[in-house]
Amino acid sequence: MRANNSVAYFLPGNIGGVYGRVMVAPSEGIAGQKYEGGLIGWAGGPVEVAAGYGQTKTALSGGTDYKVWNVGATYDFGFLKLYGLYNENKYDPLALKTFELSAGIPIGLGAVNLSYTDGKLTGLASGVTPKATQFGAQYLYNMSKRTALYATVAHLSNKNGAAIGLGDLAVSANQSVTGLQRRRPSLVLIDRPGPDRVPDDQTALRGGFFFAGRTHLRVAAGGARHVNCE
Repeated sequence: MRANNSVAYFLPGNIGGVYGRVMVAPSEGIAGQKYEGGLIGWAGGPVEVAAGYGQTKTALSGGTDYKVWNVGATYDFGFLKLYGLYNENKYDPLALKTFELSAGIPIGLGAVNLSYTDGKLTGLASGVTPKATQFGAQYLYNMSKRTALYATVAHLSNKNGAAIGLGDLAVSANQSVTGLQRRRPSLVLIDRPGPDRVPDDQTALRGGFFFAGRTHLRVAAGGARHVNCE
């Protein structure tokens, strides 16, 4: 979460693998600006788990807040790293619920990343629950510690009236689509935080990647944070 004039407190990095932070931002008389959130996690050996929560006061009357919470975990087998993430964005009565399961397989200076994402929107007045699922595969080659080349292919299926596009490919309701996105040889900056840093927002461990709107590589703490395909 990015907010104006926010104040954050980070836990020290020497408390047995526990890390976290809390962040607040005052409204300063501007409707929709007040924010409160936090993240807590633990990393030890091949295991890492984390959970995050945040809420933003909206400018609408009625006291409805925009809330986000999530929990994630990762396990590193050495030859394979598994990621899992559950995320819920809620704007009562609407709730967007997403589950991601993914794996990263290191190969030399690169990696093969596989991802499954399932999402649904609940709380519509019609009683319908639009759903979408996506399978993705990506090869990423690390040119340096902060630069990589990659190509991604994904298949997305819409159900119950959902019409989520794949990259720049627009779709109609209930349509399925397959797409390939590749990065020609150019710089792709990847933020790789150190062990004492946490994400810029309150998101817990991020598993895999998704290919919707723009492509974002979403990997757990210590790995890549965001990779945008323009």
